[in-house]
Amino acid sequence: MGRTILERDIAAMSELTRKRKIPLILVYVPCREQVYFDARMAAEMKDIGIDPAFASRLVGHASQDLSAIAARHQALFYDMTPDLRKKRDEAPLYFYYDRHFTPAGHAAAAEGFVHFLRLHS
Repeated sequence: MGRTILERDIAAMSELTRKRKIPLILVYVPCREQVYFDARMAAEMKDIGIDPAFASRLVGHASQDLSAIAARHQALFYDMTPDLRKKRDEAPLYFYYDRHFTPAGHAAAAEGFVHFLRLHS
């Protein structure tokens, strides 16, 4: 199977940054459903005929794929999902209508990323 366009581009970025001795960091920013997926959402999915186990696997699939690509190209990888899940009950992290971060979402994302950078510097 051939490489995806995404992996081809990451390979090119990795080569470029490695030549310049700059670390490449891939950051996974989850959608709202990935942050808020829980038993309640699983029950709602089951009610409309979606297998909750299937939906649960989909929630983590993209992050796992990107993590594997990062590893293949010696890039650091940060998945914001766990850090955002820790903050999800403090304040809304996403706007309801357009799914962008709210100010609280931006703050939680920044806090998690700063922690990641401190661990890797």
